[in-house]
Amino acid sequence: MKPAFTLFLAALTWPPMVAAKPSAATPAEMDRAAAEVRTSGGAAGPLSRGLAGRRFQFTLAPRERGPKNEICTGYPSWGWYPAQRLFELSASQDGHDADYFLDAAGRRAIPAKAHMSVQMVAFSCRYTREPKRSVLNMYGETVTHEPTREEVTAIAVARPPAIEKVQMGSYSVTTDEAGARRLGASMAVRISGRIGEWAPGRTIVCGADDYSAFDVPVLVGDFSGCLVNGRVERVEYIDSATGRVRLDVRVKAKGRRAR
Repeated sequence: MKPAFTLFLAALTWPPMVAAKPSAATPAEMDRAAAEVRTSGGAAGPLSRGLAGRRFQFTLAPRERGPKNEICTGYPSWGWYPAQRLFELSASQDGHDADYFLDAAGRRAIPAKAHMSVQMVAFSCRYTREPKRSVLNMYGETVTHEPTREEVTAIAVARPPAIEKVQMGSYSVTTDEAGARRLGASMAVRISGRIGEWAPGRTIVCGADDYSAFDVPVLVGDFSGCLVNGRVERVEYIDSATGRVRLDVRVKAKGRRAR
């Protein structure tokens, strides 16, 4: 028989204490962890290591498509198509060649097999256009080139290059241009999933594209950023004016194959 004092202490501690689950990682938290990796020359720190296994969630305002758009790789976007009188909002994990994404030391930033595609959805997007200029292309012809620069922080995984992007659903409705612009201003995309690791202890890699190995000019935009390893599991298309979820998508790993 247990002493009365022991029973009294047990009563005080009932129910047993359970450790609280960590909250979902926010864009601000992941950006801070990315900055830690970037400033350390690629080394993992306590902020980035603390993300492993946690869930993430963020809500993004989509950007408008068009010839002068400012849409980063893997960022949600919307467009209005007058011929069909159609508004469309979509999100996808866009592919990016991992072989030319190098870290500060000039090594492949993604610790994966060669010739892999990085599938990413950006939650932080800084996109700029530079003045047009005349340059020589790979055929020795003078062409007009408008350089672009994009810097992202993104959720990403490495997949075989046969999969060029992973569709995460799209919301569309028939409307006029004014209606499309109202929807473009009010719709939002909420994305959630779980953070993983590129390698043990490494949840984030940072780098930039480098095409200097080519003997001919490569007329592509400059791309740099930090990639948080993670899998998108759910995408919700929300009308922020009413709070209504217009479309709820559970994301599968299978993607659209390149042709």
